[in-house]
Amino acid sequence: MAQVVDPAKQLVGTANLNGIDAGFSFESCNDQGEPPYRGRVALTFLIDGDSDAYLEKVQNAMVTDGWNVGGLPGQVSHANLLNKDGVTANMSLLPSDHTHSQIILRGQCRNTTDHHNDGKTNGTNITSQVAPQ
Repeated sequence: MAQVVDPAKQLVGTANLNGIDAGFSFESCNDQGEPPYRGRVALTFLIDGDSDAYLEKVQNAMVTDGWNVGGLPGQVSHANLLNKDGVTANMSLLPSDHTHSQIILRGQCRNTTDHHNDGKTNGTNITSQVAPQ
């Protein structure tokens, strides 16, 4: 969990994101919903001004903070993807509300606990954990 929650918290501060909402869940790394799992944070935030310019500003803040543009080594992606310390971040506009954007952070597939039926794949609100105090 910390592998993706800590970077989400840092990202909120580094990019000075406002109007945030964040949720954590475990995500299976295969189509069967079986182990291994990885941590996943969905971080939604308010766009200030022009969406393209604002998302570029957020991406530049992430790069300044040590994120690399693109996927992890050996990973091919056509999305707006960044990576740092084994975590990927995919940034996009919310399809239903272009006044907000989201960044989906995904950790490494290293959690071998079976979360298939324990409810931890449904998501937990962690906004208070990543919001500035």
